[in-house]
Amino acid sequence: MANTDKPDGFTPAYHMYGGVIRPARMRILSTYDTAIYSGDVVTLASGYVNQAGATDTPIGVFYGVYYNASDGTPTFSKIWTASTATQGSA
Repeated sequence: MANTDKPDGFTPAYHMYGGVIRPARMRILSTYDTAIYSGDVVTLASGYVNQAGATDTPIGVFYGVYYNASDGTPTFSKIWTASTATQGSA
């Protein structure tokens, strides 16, 4: 039988405190130089979201990001591209 694996990362099944899944609005530094993809486990570092490493304490699963691009265009993406220039970033 052929391999049917379709790796898509983690998929949230429930909220860590019970009940329905409630997305949380958190910040990512525009200078963060690592891409984060939908389904990646994330952690907090100095109040900003980072991709979690093997020994980090996870806070959740990345679903997507909403930001204003450097030209002011509102943007939603399931991927945070490394070092994305956002409106108001230096």
